[in-house]
Amino acid sequence: MMRREFLTDMAGTAIAPVIASDLLARGFTARLVGGPSPDAWEAKLTAYGTEYMSMGAADIQRRVAGELVVIQQQLDQPRLWSAAARLMTLYAKTFPGSDGAAAVRWYRMAATAADQSEDSGAQVWVRGRAAIALGYEGASLGVADRPRGTRPSPSTSGPPWAC
Repeated sequence: MMRREFLTDMAGTAIAPVIASDLLARGFTARLVGGPSPDAWEAKLTAYGTEYMSMGAADIQRRVAGELVVIQQQLDQPRLWSAAARLMTLYAKTFPGSDGAAAVRWYRMAATAADQSEDSGAQVWVRGRAAIALGYEGASLGVADRPRGTRPSPSTSGPPWAC
């Protein structure tokens, strides 16, 4: 057991800087050279819809993290806020139920991004996915139980769809 932990820790230490370097390079390249067009982002989102059923959550999470770094550099284009919101929602779905706080944080950011897009379809889709994941799928039942429009206590935040 200790050997396995040691190997895992060593691999993580060696791989993490490479991954971070790759993500940073992708982000700066997108800002300096330009990233995918809005239509290309829509095509990527469509592809993720199919791949979600066949890929593992860890693979999707890794890929979507890279996409988020790139699209973040293009958010001066209003249409891309909608794509970013949907990518954030997909990213939130990759967190296990045991890490509901991380999922809730990402769903809230996705709702805010959808609002930035002023795309009512994206706003409804993001909030609907959050409600399904947090309530029905059990990612965070405590958040999902709070009715829409009710204000959380000062020590907590409301559900993502009430943003």
